[in-house]
Amino acid sequence: MAYIILQSKHQRIRPLLSSKLTKLLKANKRNVKIKDVDAKGNPLPNATISIQQKQSSFPFGCAINKNILNNNAYKNWFTLRRFTVTTFENEMKWYRNEANQGKEDYSVSDAMLQFTKQHGISVRGQPFWVKSLSGQ
Repeated sequence: MAYIILQSKHQRIRPLLSSKLTKLLKANKRNVKIKDVDAKGNPLPNATISIQQKQSSFPFGCAINKNILNNNAYKNWFTLRRFTVTTFENEMKWYRNEANQGKEDYSVSDAMLQFTKQHGISVRGQPFWVKSLSGQ
């Protein structure tokens, strides 16, 4: 049995997440009946059937952080889960790539992008808010 935990700091968002999740599960979940038969259509007694999903038909993923670059267990866990999309926790945010004004460093985010590209995992960005760009 799989459990899905909805987390949100804002109580008013939880019903919306729950509603979207219910629609997603309903649209992507089907009952399937599998019957193993011989060439004449007769059921095969005591047949063992094994099914493994190779790829999901909809985007599925989780966030990753820079620790994945130097941690093989983390890399294996992430890539073996068959995720198709990810987002970086902080590594693509302005304050991480320009910790000191005027000194940009994209080496960590570039390495993470290379890692995800090697494994065929798409990366989506995150929105950001800026109070003012006028230097105040």
